Amino acid sequence: MTIKRYNSEKDNTIVDALKENLSSRGTKANLGASDILEIFSIFGQASTGSLEKTRILVQFPVDEISADRDNNIIPESGSVTYKMKMCNTPHGQTTPKNYTLIAHPLAQTWSEGDGLDMESYLDIEASNWASASSNVTWHTTGSDFLTSSYMNATPAPIEYTQIFETGIEDMEIDITGLVEEHIKHYKGNSTTSTGSINFLANPTDGNTSATGSLIVSGNPTGDGTFTLRDTSTSQVFIIKTDSNTFNGAANDGSGRTPIGIQGVLGNDDNIAERIKTAINGQTTVAITATRVNNRVNLVQDNTGSLGNTVIDFSGLSNVTKNDFAGAIDSQVISLHSHEGKKFTYTFITSSTYSIDNNVFLEVSGTAAATAESLQNRINSDFAGKIITNRTSGLLSLTQSVSGFHGNTIISSSIASTTASIGKFISGTGLPNYGFVVKLRDDFEDGSKERSYYTKKFYARSSQEFFLKPKIEARWDSAKKDDRNYILKSSSLAPASENLNNIYHYNRFRGNLVDIPNTGSSVIVRFYETLGATPVSIVQSNGTVSTFVSASRDSLGAYKATFAYSGSQTSLHDVWIKSVAGTETQLVTGSGFTVYSDDVDTSNTVPDYVVNIRNLKPSYLQTEKATFRIYTRNKNWSPNIYTKASQAAPVNTVRDLFYKITKVSDNYEVISYSTGSTPSYSELSYDKEGSYFDLDMNLLEKNNAYQINFVFKDGPNYIELTEKFRFRVDP
Repeated sequence: MTIKRYNSEKDNTIVDALKENLSSRGTKANLGASDILEIFSIFGQASTGSLEKTRILVQFPVDEISADRDNNIIPESGSVTYKMKMCNTPHGQTTPKNYTLIAHPLAQTWSEGDGLDMESYLDIEASNWASASSNVTWHTTGSDFLTSSYMNATPAPIEYTQIFETGIEDMEIDITGLVEEHIKHYKGNSTTSTGSINFLANPTDGNTSATGSLIVSGNPTGDGTFTLRDTSTSQVFIIKTDSNTFNGAANDGSGRTPIGIQGVLGNDDNIAERIKTAINGQTTVAITATRVNNRVNLVQDNTGSLGNTVIDFSGLSNVTKNDFAGAIDSQVISLHSHEGKKFTYTFITSSTYSIDNNVFLEVSGTAAATAESLQNRINSDFAGKIITNRTSGLLSLTQSVSGFHGNTIISSSIASTTASIGKFISGTGLPNYGFVVKLRDDFEDGSKERSYYTKKFYARSSQEFFLKPKIEARWDSAKKDDRNYILKSSSLAPASENLNNIYHYNRFRGNLVDIPNTGSSVIVRFYETLGATPVSIVQSNGTVSTFVSASRDSLGAYKATFAYSGSQTSLHDVWIKSVAGTETQLVTGSGFTVYSDDVDTSNTVPDYVVNIRNLKPSYLQTEKATFRIYTRNKNWSPNIYTKASQAAPVNTVRDLFYKITKVSDNYEVISYSTGSTPSYSELSYDKEGSYFDLDMNLLEKNNAYQINFVFKDGPNYIELTEKFRFRVDP
């Protein structure tokens, strides 16, 4: 068995969409019991720029995956791939094309809920767009999930994307690294991330204002305008050379402030004075003007880098400008906790106050005092989610739970001379809170000014057995045991084709068990006659030696790979434990014959007769079956005159794959894995022929299934004509 499926243990669609009245939203609606999951973004339905959207929450049973690994059902990390699969639901509504879905791991627990109403959103329950569970709101509406915007380097990806060209594709993404981190956390092997803030000096209110200037250097001719902007508003000024009328607060009827300069031409200082007075006389923009000779200096009243604005000109001559620049924001530190909560601390010299999660923290005195003040706020704001420890100005931070979701960014505008920032690092593992699946931001946020309506998937409550959300574990456990047909090395074959594999299957009381205390210390020697001198053998790396190293391939199965170019036609294999020069014989193998491959003088395409020797008409869904496959060359023709009775030979097909389809609708339950890595549907073989294992729990009961085979011939794959059917009973 090289494929295992784990259906989702909970799923839900959360909604930020308008109800049928197009005035109120269904943000508190729950759809956890629906048999459909839905993703869409609707732009401009209620009004220009209105936006509606949904997302999917889904979680899988990592505890079952971990248990199956402990029980040797699935292999160790590095030998298995995990695919998250969600199946498209056909429907009669519009379906978008050319969009991208993205999945992120969630950062906190959530409840599935029992809601069903996908039309009017009348089932009020958590989880929903606003809340993760009853009385527990998301820190960020729409779910708390891990993103690169506040995460440091992580041991597994936190963003998984898939492009949907036709719109009706199934979703299939490789989440192998993340599942391994989930298993690590589930088994108690995760680690906790830590960070630090070391105040080297006391931070100050670092806000500064942007400055600019206007310089009059000659007689302006004609009318001209210039526009000034502060951090949020703008004002247009018009210079009129044919008017001496002037009032800084006046308006020319179109929202512009007039500056009449008739009678002051030729005097740059006077013109600059009138411009300064006009700017200070209006009340729209928060800008203060002063003058030094013919230069008008401009200072934004509001501090912060938003004031680094452009001064726009139109039709002016002999006036130059310097755009607003030089402003910086306050010294700020932003912290994220492991579950997505964020607080921003701005250091000011006035009293401490808060606006939502923005804290303006009064600082004074020493660096140590600042560290203590910040420590008190963190303890209060994060309520134990971030644990603090302080030594003078050094504030050490530890996320309260283990997992790499604590590898958050400590973002800061504080100068390096004021504080040294150590971002959260070293967290490994991740609690299994599942995923949010959503449209990628640029498809969801309305920036494309179009709708993407609607993509639907089958939910876990669907009646479709094979189409529920699932994690599919895939691995290649094919054992290619060449003991029945060991080939002598040939110069006509590439080095890889000259390699042979032999296995030792360590069965004790009918079960495969590992050989105790061997580790990687098993070697194999080959003898023409037992007790004689071992023959020379070529190891897989090309080294010639009197032994080859063997490795544990799976539970109780040990594999040795070698090439042989000697003259003997039969050899005996002896498996040995070798530690520090001491060899202990473990077992003597059954031996094998060494063949020389025939040279074809014609381009004959191979063809085989295939049969499943132990196929039963029906199986229980609880069975785990091993199918034994007999294959022989279709053109085999024994000479009955020489020998009246001859056993049909087994022709080993080295690259043979199986496919299983449901007979009633030809649905492919397991596809040929000819182009997949790992190749999860490739058959094993040994001296008795080919075989594969199948867990009948993968198949829906009360249905008939069909097995097909395909083999590889060079770059081509040829499907065999024989088909084999069986049923799965309750």
